[in-house]
Amino acid sequence: MNSNYTINDLGKATQSELEIIWNNSNDAIFLIAPTGAVLKANPAFEKMLGYSPAELEKDPVPPILPAHLIKEQQPFLEQMKRGEAREYYEAQRVTKKGHLIDIVASYRPYLSEAKELQFIVAMYKDVTRQKEIERR
Repeated sequence: MNSNYTINDLGKATQSELEIIWNNSNDAIFLIAPTGAVLKANPAFEKMLGYSPAELEKDPVPPILPAHLIKEQQPFLEQMKRGEAREYYEAQRVTKKGHLIDIVASYRPYLSEAKELQFIVAMYKDVTRQKEIERR
């Protein structure tokens, strides 16, 4: 099995191959609406944060955002509407149980041909353990 893929190879991936990635990733992968609500999330999202997508789909400011970051939600959405990705962004999120976790996040906007934001592809890697080791 060849593990070196090009962009063209990924474009040829079948639906079942993409489902395998979606369902088996250890990183949270999810889609965010232009309003900020979570549209869809993989199983790792629910495992990491404790929320199902259905619990967050109507909330433009999801409870996973710590209180001190809520004011950053609108500027973030404006950045995405301009088509600007945000990669390897270190932040914290709040789990359903109220625990703060450290994450590295990447966000990529998906724009229509008319340059309108359709959704945002987001990925979170939980780095809480690594941060705890660094703090010692």
